This record gives sequence, structure tokens and C-alpha cells, in this order.
Amino acid sequence: MKIKKLHLLEDSIYSNWYVDNCNLFKDNSTEHVFVCLKANLDYIENKNVSPCSLNGDLYQKLIAECENGIYSTVFIHFMDVKKAEFVNKIGNPKIKFVWVVWGGDLYALNKFNFNIYDRFSKKFMYNHEFLKRKTLRLRAGEIKKKIVSNSRIDADWQSPIYKTIKRLNACATLISKEVDLIRKKCNVTLEQIPFAMVSSHNDVRLVIKEKKNKILVGNSADPATNQFEILKSFFKQQIVDEIIVPLSYGNADYRNELIKEIKLLKLNTTILTEMLPKSEYYKMLSEVRIAIFPHKIQKAFGNIIALLYFGAKVFLRECNPIYFELNKIGVVVFPINSSLAKKDFESLSLEVANKNRKLINEWIGEEKVKGYYNKFLSY
Repeated sequence: MKIKKLHLLEDSIYSNWYVDNCNLFKDNSTEHVFVCLKANLDYIENKNVSPCSLNGDLYQKLIAECENGIYSTVFIHFMDVKKAEFVNKIGNPKIKFVWVVWGGDLYALNKFNFNIYDRFSKKFMYNHEFLKRKTLRLRAGEIKKKIVSNSRIDADWQSPIYKTIKRLNACATLISKEVDLIRKKCNVTLEQIPFAMVSSHNDVRLVIKEKKNKILVGNSADPATNQFEILKSFFKQQIVDEIIVPLSYGNADYRNELIKEIKLLKLNTTILTEMLPKSEYYKMLSEVRIAIFPHKIQKAFGNIIALLYFGAKVFLRECNPIYFELNKIGVVVFPINSSLAKKDFESLSLEVANKNRKLINEWIGEEKVKGYYNKFLSY
């Protein structure tokens, strides 16, 4: 009988790529089962993925099969309460649990949610998220104090996740600093499986184009992306380059508020509010000369890798774990200082761009990623 392994996926376009790669690199002696704990899928189109309503027939069947030892490993993508509660219903001590860390899932947890927001995003989070949670809790009669601690609220709903973390055998990521952080903050011993879902040139086999006067800022409508302060500094410096601001996914309220403020700046902006086809999106990235990612956490990994492959000059926060990892392997990326000036926006030299591309391919090229998948899927 074939070994079976279960993959709990996030409803994301990236899950389509992940499933394709799993099927490409899997060992034929193993059967991989892909599910998303959601009744209706919005972004997953891969027919190998089964939607799974909470506590429905398939949900109960999977729990029973895990209990009976049908699955040897459960891979958890983008850890959240739904997936944690699924795992916590499994009592079988022989099953191995692997958290495929996406970044946003880790930093949503109160133990890791340090000062990740700049002023504009911090104000939004207070007005829209904290007060919304506070109101809901007060109405439910769960918390009756006039002043409610944000961390107290977080602790309530996040406890299933911390319980799951205690059961983990491994984390799958290339970002070693995050694994060290999990070990320290949660007092757990777990293995790091080096892993990346896509290679540096997965589906980006395009001619490396001459750069246009295009500046990319951020990757999504997540408040932790912290785009506004960068855009505001562009307004003060009268930057005339085309500024691309991707906001096609994330927090809809934040996106709407950010767009309203961006329009007041009267910059030469192209705001992306719809998901582009993958080939069209990478074509756009290949034309970007400067890319700025003001977030303080691990986000936009695939975008950053693709931009470096295309020869863009990439700016990151020094506290970003990706900055640390790229510096460690010798890739040239630039720190975001208190204020970026026009002089910082000179194009990357051809020599440095080629060096970066070579180092990126050695770290996360096709052959390297194939090896990552082979080790990961055999866990």
C-alpha cells in the first residue's frame, strides 16, 4: 500500500503552483492528498485540490484516516485557526506535522507581532481592526472592561495555533531566522527543512529587458506592507517615474483607504487592483528598475526573487529576515534608510545584476528547488 501524505492548503494562487510542483517532483511510491479547508475556492483552480467544508463528511473522513495511521505526514500551509483546530483533533502520536511558513501567518501571532506597522498602517489597524474586535467582544459580553488589551484578545483566538506549534516536527522555509524565532518564542525543538515553492525562474523565462523608469512599491494590500510613507516621500521629492503599487489582494478596507490617500499625492502611479495573469505580471516585473519593499517581516519572497533575477535594484528593511538571508549568500540588496533620496535610484550595474542572478540561481534555481521538494516530500 502506498504511503499517503496530507497537504492542508491556503486558498491562494500560489497553491496552484505548489500542487503542480508536488506532482512533478513526487516519488511514485507516495500518494499526496491536497485539501483546502473551505467549502468554495476562490483562487485555487487545480483539480487535484479538494474543497473541504469544516466538520463536513470529508473533514471527518480525513480526521479518522489520520487517527488510523493512513497518513504519515501532514503539511500545513499558512497556519491559521482552522488548520490548527484540524490538527488538534488528531491524537495519533506517530504522524509528523510540518508547517510550511509563509511569513504572514507567523507574524499574525501575538508572540511575533512586534512593531511591524509604520504610522499610516498603525493608525489604520487601530481604527479598523482593534476597535472592531473590541466592539464585537464587548457586544458578546465576553469582555466587559472598558479598555481591552489587544494582546489579550489575540491570546484568546490564537491558543489553538500555539497548541499546534507544540506538536510540530519541522518548519519548511529557507528563512532560518524565522525558525530560530519560533524555537525561542514557543520553546520548541523542531527541524528546519529548506524549502521554496517555486524556483528563481519558475515561469519567468522571459528576455531580460532594458529597464524602464518604473518603481515598484510593495506587493499587496496588507497593512504590514507600509507603502504610504515611501509614497509620501516620493511626493515631497517630486519623483516623476511611473510608480507601480500592487494592491490586488489583502485587506479591502486598507486598500480603499490607501488608494484614497495616494490619489491626493498626485504621483504618476499605476495601482493594480486586479490579479494579472502570471505571465503578464512577470512581464511587468521584468521592466521594473527599482523595487522597494518597506515591510519589516518576511513577505513578497517570490516577488523579490523574481526582481533580483530580472536585474532590478531592490530595497528592503534591514530588520526583514529576507534581507538577512540574501546578505548571507552575498546578494546585493539595499537598506531602506529613514528617507530614500533621488540619488539612491540609480540603476543597478550590469555586473552586480549578473552577480545577483548567479547567486539567486545557486540558492533557489530549478535544480536546487527540485532537491528541496525531494527532501520535503519525503519527510
